[in-house]
Amino acid sequence: MDFQYLHTQENIFNMETKIVSDLNNTLREEAAKLENDPKLKAYEKALIEFNKMVESGLIKRRGYTLQTFDETHLNRVFFNTRNC
Repeated sequence: MDFQYLHTQENIFNMETKIVSDLNNTLREEAAKLENDPKLKAYEKALIEFNKMVESGLIKRRGYTLQTFDETHLNRVFFNTRNC
């Protein structure tokens, strides 16, 4: 093996570990900033209330409720059938 190749691989590994380390540090710092954010606390409180209303059946979660192509454009009419 070529020494320069090994040296390059070592540099790449060191660079990757530095990137991961920097990313972890940044994530920890930002998480600490958000810990006492009043807007985030208000959102979390609203989310808890929303989940309680869903559990009690007052409301439903909204989701992907768009009609499919079949439901929109291919209207089928059934007469005198059991399974419509």
